[in-house]
Amino acid sequence: MPNLVPNKQKVFAEIFRIMKNGGHFCVSDVVIKGELPVSLKKFAEMYAGCVAGAVQQDEYLDVIKSNGFTNVEIKKTKVISLPDEVLEQYLSKEEISAFREMKTDIFSITVVAEKKRKDTEMTAAAKTKKILILCTGNSCRSQMAEGFLKSFDWELEVNSAGTKPATQVHPKAVQVMSEIGIDLSENYPKMVDEFLNQGFDYVITVCGNAKENCPVFIGKVGKQLHIGFEDPAEAVGTEEEILEEFRRIRDQIKNEFFNFYKGII
Repeated sequence: MPNLVPNKQKVFAEIFRIMKNGGHFCVSDVVIKGELPVSLKKFAEMYAGCVAGAVQQDEYLDVIKSNGFTNVEIKKTKVISLPDEVLEQYLSKEEISAFREMKTDIFSITVVAEKKRKDTEMTAAAKTKKILILCTGNSCRSQMAEGFLKSFDWELEVNSAGTKPATQVHPKAVQVMSEIGIDLSENYPKMVDEFLNQGFDYVITVCGNAKENCPVFIGKVGKQLHIGFEDPAEAVGTEEEILEEFRRIRDQIKNEFFNFYKGII
């Protein structure tokens, strides 16, 4: 049950990564419609019962879909009732009364989904897709985009590079990608010149704003695209605020490149 794990994105990303094309999965979990009292979420017993870790039903389904699964469907729903004698172990009478007034619904749901099957011709076509992702330093955005495309489909040949490569992949890019199960710890920035003698189906630049000079690829390429993102390395603030900016850009990159991926398979 993913509710026992704080990072549900990471759970379903890993399921998608290891599942064969055309595979199906079925999961039972607890979801809510409404809100749970904060004090109720603190108790381990409630986590063990998957109640304290429950998320909104729509959010739960969106997490599954956002990781690439299709035909996501709730097959079974069962209402979970928390009687007062149970709540009294964790909440005061006033808190129980407030909880009842919130009219929060708690459900056990069984969800099925599948990883889209590719027929033989589609798989063969996917094998020919060579993609190069470019930015200036090849330390954040292009590395995350490379990681996502490889996680979507191991048959794609994906590389990233920069015109002025940094000395290392940004540690915070490595950290936020690790949070969702994608390992960039062995990656390193590369010079675009390494790839000039190769042909690519797609070359994609990911630089963001007018202050940046987007690289130009002069090698052989089928289509050149631009999918721009702000540079999280420029974020300022507290450590947590900067990490949140890296997570925001990470999630944007995932969504945009998944849309790109769906358009080429």
